[in-house]
Amino acid sequence: MKKYLLIALLFACFCPAYLFAQKLSPASVPLSVRSELMRRYPDAGKATWEKRGANYQANWGNKTNKENSAIFTPSSAFVRLSNPTDPKFLPVAVISYVQMHYHSPIIKAGKSIDVTGKQFYDIQVKGGQCLLFTSEGRFVKIE
Repeated sequence: MKKYLLIALLFACFCPAYLFAQKLSPASVPLSVRSELMRRYPDAGKATWEKRGANYQANWGNKTNKENSAIFTPSSAFVRLSNPTDPKFLPVAVISYVQMHYHSPIIKAGKSIDVTGKQFYDIQVKGGQCLLFTSEGRFVKIE
């Protein structure tokens, strides 16, 4: 038991921080990124910000109080928009992959559209990791 506790403690201490979202104050997000968000989504005035790897993610509620999120590069280029979706509507391949590789429940699920119009699924699992899947349910990457 102590062995597992020690392993968990070491993982928590040395796990790369870039695997998890880092909350940011709006002032620490480049003005060009904040401006691009407001140009595209005027209702995102009270967005909260996170750092996702090198990119910036804005989160805000829309008129139906569902959380939206948009990801931008540091140079303000739009990456994708994500809207929440019920995990029960995810492709079976996504659910199977998460169960097999993460042994974790799906905390949040979102359907995303990138700048080219391709659709993806964003999945957040316990521990904060975000996974990206194609619309067919194939794993793409960890964000």
